[in-house]
Amino acid sequence: MKIRNTAEIVKEILEQKPRARDCDFVLYGFVLNKYGYSISIPFNELANLVKAEELPSMETVGRARRKVMELYPSLRGDSYKVRLDNTAEYIEFAQDKSV
Repeated sequence: MKIRNTAEIVKEILEQKPRARDCDFVLYGFVLNKYGYSISIPFNELANLVKAEELPSMETVGRARRKVMELYPSLRGDSYKVRLDNTAEYIEFAQDKSV
């Protein structure tokens, strides 16, 4: 499974399905549909297809989404602004030496 092919599919989905912009689970569901699979695919079958590289992994789809949104800011969802506003809090947490 090539990441470039996945990125092209992700871009197409983000253009056509705006609700996929804010949730990787929804996006992955649309990716499964694009490959001809239902979201109700049994987990063991899904795992075997990902392992055999017949389907992209959820992580690959997430990476492709981040890259596509970096290159095409108009495809960013509504949650992008919220995440951007919370960046300082996450940086502070990451630098803190305690939990």
